[in-house]
Order: sequence, then structure tokens, then C-alpha cells
Amino acid sequence: MIMSRLRWVLLVVLLVVTVAACSDLAPAETPEQLDNTPGPPVLVDETVVENEVFRVEYPGGWRAVTSPTFSQPWVVFTPPEEDAVIVVAVNGEDTEVTPENAEGELRRDSWEVLLPGGWTITAVMRSPEGERRDVLLPVFDDVAASISAPQTIPTRPFPSETPRPSNTPRPTPTPTPFAAPTGRSL
Repeated sequence: MIMSRLRWVLLVVLLVVTVAACSDLAPAETPEQLDNTPGPPVLVDETVVENEVFRVEYPGGWRAVTSPTFSQPWVVFTPPEEDAVIVVAVNGEDTEVTPENAEGELRRDSWEVLLPGGWTITAVMRSPEGERRDVLLPVFDDVAASISAPQTIPTRPFPSETPRPSNTPRPTPTPTPFAAPTGRSL
């Protein structure tokens, strides 16, 4: 009985010493590199991507891939079949993306959306010709029509604008004729 009690006491002491020794391995604070990650903020959830230039809604179940920190903002959406892509970008040259599993000739549909503040956002869908395109076209139109100014992240000033002081509130986006897509080119 005394031996079993002694074993338990030794086990508890050993456990306390082990935990105390490991405390130096785990930092007590969040490391600086995690508090200050490089690049502009991007919010991605199951149906919305928002960055400092635009906000866009996409279908649930689709994959969203965002731009690297060193480029103008863009996002690529792919359906589970990966036979089409929808690209939303500040720079129209960033929209030349080809779907991985597309078969046959690809069709390119595009919208341009002028946001308040001067940003022109390009939305492009590349999909195979035929029935699949007919199914995806209304989805693309919904994605393009959902493009708007950011609602959560502070807006990046248009390059010709002078930046606002940080204490100046960002204007609330209001629906205007400029917030709607300007048209699809075929």
C-alpha cells in the first residue's frame, strides 16, 4: 500500500516536472510573424470572397483560390468537376486560366463591373461548349452580378486617389447603375 502510494506520488512529480520543462517550448504569446502576416486582407467563407477591392459571392461546394500577396487581387472559382473556371480580377490579364478537366473547345464569357471609386473588375468564365455551358452560364451571371465593393475590409484607394486618413470612415456602398455589370461579351 505504501509502495503504490509512493508510485503515484512519483508519477505526479514526474508529470509536473515534464510539464514545467515543456513550458519553454511553447511561447506564451502569439509569435510576431503570425500577428503580422504579409499582404492585404482577404476573407473567404463558404460562399463569399472579399478583399480590399471587391466582394463576390460564389456557389457553395465550389473551390475558391485567391491571388498571392504580391499581385493585384483576383480569385478563381472551380466547380467540383473542375471542368470550368470563373475568374474575378482587377487586372483583366489575370483571367487567362484554363480549367483542368475541360474536354473539347472552351468558350469564354466575360463581364466588366465598374465599382464606385473607379475600380473596373473583370469576371470571366471559361467552360466547354454545349450543355455544360448552358448549365454554368446562369451561375456565372449570378457570380458576376454579385460583385460589389467590400463590406468588411477597408477599401483600397483607386491608384489615382489619395489615401484617406485611417480615422475617416469609408463611405457605405450604395446600389448605383455603376455597381451592376456593364455587359457580357461573347
